[in-house]
Amino acid sequence: MHESICGRSHSTAFNKSRKTVTALLLDLGNTALKWATSNKPEEPHAYVHCGNDVVPDELLHKWLNLKPERVVGCMVSSEKFAFNITRFFNAHGIKWDWLHSERVFQGRDFSVVNKYDNYEQLGSDRWHAVIGAASLYPNRPILVVHIGTATTADVVIPEDDKTQAFIGGRILPGPSMMTEALLTKTRCRPGRIGVRSDFPTNTADAITTAVLEAHLGIVDRSLASLRKMGFDDPCLLFAGGAAPLFAPYIMQEYPQGVDALLVTSDDMALAAIKCIWDNNSAAYQKTVICGFDGNQAAVEALDRGELTVDIAQQGYEMGYKAVEAALDALEGKSVESVIDSGSEVITADNIDAYIADCREKGLWS
Repeated sequence: MHESICGRSHSTAFNKSRKTVTALLLDLGNTALKWATSNKPEEPHAYVHCGNDVVPDELLHKWLNLKPERVVGCMVSSEKFAFNITRFFNAHGIKWDWLHSERVFQGRDFSVVNKYDNYEQLGSDRWHAVIGAASLYPNRPILVVHIGTATTADVVIPEDDKTQAFIGGRILPGPSMMTEALLTKTRCRPGRIGVRSDFPTNTADAITTAVLEAHLGIVDRSLASLRKMGFDDPCLLFAGGAAPLFAPYIMQEYPQGVDALLVTSDDMALAAIKCIWDNNSAAYQKTVICGFDGNQAAVEALDRGELTVDIAQQGYEMGYKAVEAALDALEGKSVESVIDSGSEVITADNIDAYIADCREKGLWS
């Protein structure tokens, strides 16, 4: 069978007798592979590959044990890594589908039209991010800003009651890539991380200020373009690992507030909350803030109604399984190279059970 990751190809050897447990959902990014199952999408997992094309056998067999009927994936980085995953699924007769951008997405209650000149050039991550935004905020103009390895600012506008349109977006290097370019391509050696200043008087502050303002600039220009079209109150969504670093400057530039802030650690989420409360901003107190880690301070903030949702890593399981693996190694037993300790989404609906479990395990007083 021809194995391809460029088109939608499915294994014809799928065994109809296989017991269907779930669909496996993959998101292959620049440094990490995120995955979840369709029956438990609120429990994501991650494997950090850092550009390594080898897929650990333990991870592949973990997926196989789920007995998925099909696999659906979004890929924006290593084609060889994706090829290795695809070859494994083909060998086990599992249907797979690497998602691509399309001219029109048709959902149950809404559709999204892709206005990119060549829609196939649009990254599948950007396309599916705007579909997700359109499903969460129907009939509203939306600016989706993702600040990561690269930074994107993508715009969705309503065309009618049932149709949204992705009308384009902007791309620039992310904060780390911008800074790295200066450090590696010039003789700039600031020696520290700077702070923003209206008129920087040292190299560190000059770099930090320029990186921050370059990112705020694409947001400002995107909003200005929307205003020219008559959309004065767009939904503004920020995501990505570097998004919380911009919180004070975002609040200054956009006092009307943003709809959601998705961050990759509880410390950054709590810093964003502190910034909001320190500035006494009523508009930003309505912002949906999602943290990641599940530490006590963040869960307590969620219990007080300050944090909206938290993705909890299972610290107890991490420690237990790490020591268990170390003891097995000392006894000469084989140890899996990937040990998944799981995760849990914490909201107001299940926070009491989560706190009770932490206290029972002796993690909290």
